[in-house]
Amino acid sequence: MKAEGIEFRSNINAEPLGFMHGTDIYSFLSNLLSNAIEYLKTDENAERYIALDIVKSGEMVKIRQENAVSAPITVDRESGLPQTTKADRENHGFGVKSMTEVVSKYGGNILFDSKGGKFTVVALIPIP
Repeated sequence: MKAEGIEFRSNINAEPLGFMHGTDIYSFLSNLLSNAIEYLKTDENAERYIALDIVKSGEMVKIRQENAVSAPITVDRESGLPQTTKADRENHGFGVKSMTEVVSKYGGNILFDSKGGKFTVVALIPIP
């Protein structure tokens, strides 16, 4: 992020993630942040920041990531997943699917939203 001039804003308490397998945490967070970084590298008009919060909320762990966008990202109404911005749609979009699978594996839900100049991902995962 630093090399790309992207500010990282965070409020992270990793303790609530203790029940998750390390490879699942890595897969989720690496896809989440990689997608945001890749987008910001291509959008010269968006404010260059990524905000990540990981907090315990009641009996849930809440992971919320936000980055600026200069144009809305299309979220497919049927699947609820954002559509890739890449021309080759057949070979992209696997990171988002992987994130969804990780959250689903633990009985959680994930929401992707794009409005007000912000792209937001919120995952809520029950803590066993």
